[in-house]
Amino acid sequence: NLMFGYCGLLSFGHAAFLGTGCYVAALMLQHLEVGFVWVLAASGLTAGLAALLIGWFCVRLSEVYFSMLTLAFGMMMFSIAHQWRSVTGGSDGVAGFGMPKLGLGIDIALSNPFHFYYLTLVVVIICLMLIYYITVSPFGLLLRAMRENSERVAFTGIPIYRYRLYGFIMAGAFAGIAGALFAVFSR
Repeated sequence: NLMFGYCGLLSFGHAAFLGTGCYVAALMLQHLEVGFVWVLAASGLTAGLAALLIGWFCVRLSEVYFSMLTLAFGMMMFSIAHQWRSVTGGSDGVAGFGMPKLGLGIDIALSNPFHFYYLTLVVVIICLMLIYYITVSPFGLLLRAMRENSERVAFTGIPIYRYRLYGFIMAGAFAGIAGALFAVFSR
């Protein structure tokens, strides 16, 4: 929604950030004993970092060129995940991690589907509230203005590529959080 609905940029490779969040969550749960809150944060930050690296190249383009370049980066990330079997497990994925506790001193086992459902509901509500506050902020209004006419916004002296990159990073971070939830859900 941030990329297409507010920036007007259609990303065909956004699943790369969901996958990044999935792999970060699975690898953290497999090798570290941390609470799920920290796994969510690390997944969002890592996916945001991946979005920064990929977005730095992509946001300079628009329309179909942006879409095709994000598709190319998405396929590159897919190939890396598929070929790097020692880390990602290739097409088999990462398995063998236990269901985490919530963390932060709250003793809730996420292996209970009831608990995991309501945790997911709370995370989705928090993310939707954050997205809402982002979109009604001056930054969100600027994203909408760039969607309508980026040339006029550029003529006012606003660096449109920088603000597109910020939107791309935020959208990637939210996809990484969704990936962490999906990794635990699909085990």
